[in-house]
Amino acid sequence: MTRYFASPPASGPSEQGCAESAAFFAPLREALPSHRTRAARVGPHALSDRELLSAILASHDETMADAGAGALCARYENLERLLAADLSQLAACAGPEAALTLKLAHELACRAAREPLFKREVLSSWTALVAYLRVRMAGRGREIVRVLYLDKRNRLIADEALGEGTADWAPIRPQVVIRRALELDSTFLIVAHCHPSSDVTPSQADIAITRELDVAAKAVGLGLHDHVIVGQGGEVVSFKQKGLL
Repeated sequence: MTRYFASPPASGPSEQGCAESAAFFAPLREALPSHRTRAARVGPHALSDRELLSAILASHDETMADAGAGALCARYENLERLLAADLSQLAACAGPEAALTLKLAHELACRAAREPLFKREVLSSWTALVAYLRVRMAGRGREIVRVLYLDKRNRLIADEALGEGTADWAPIRPQVVIRRALELDSTFLIVAHCHPSSDVTPSQADIAITRELDVAAKAVGLGLHDHVIVGQGGEVVSFKQKGLL
């Protein structure tokens, strides 16, 4: 898997917690303003991942921004895991206000990726669909299920989280999915869930519940277009393309 962060020096602390990491990555008070200044002068793309995080955190507390960025880099192996982390987990490293800013930035990125799905037929926008599911679901430590409800022209009506489970299981309740589809006057469905590992191979349970949902949808005149699994590193598998639906 591609790593976004450079590993801490060998002489540094082990990744046993944010408190140790924050102590090791001592604040660089003089360097902090330069991150934001350089971003304003040549663009945010010029900053490294850690510098970008530090510049974001500096809007809340300049004196601890670099320590917080270092703690986040030490705890999370890549940006996907960082942005997918719970608010409380991020707050333990960077403080509650900075954590909220990071979650708001992630939500903004998710909505930007989802926006094209409202403007065109989803089935003709596979690339846009996959891009959205990756930014929304990759990096999570537990499986989560989302359902995309489409109208009769295959345009997105709603995208909703159905349930969150454990590291290797998440609930998909066909009756809940179908009831919500009828409430929204939806005609077609796309189900997606994430695998916290990089293995996107559908399990026998995944296959069984997909077939159950397909039967339940057809019974009330709805169509299940696909079931998509998103892996840890953004790997994606389609049940439709695999001939499983």
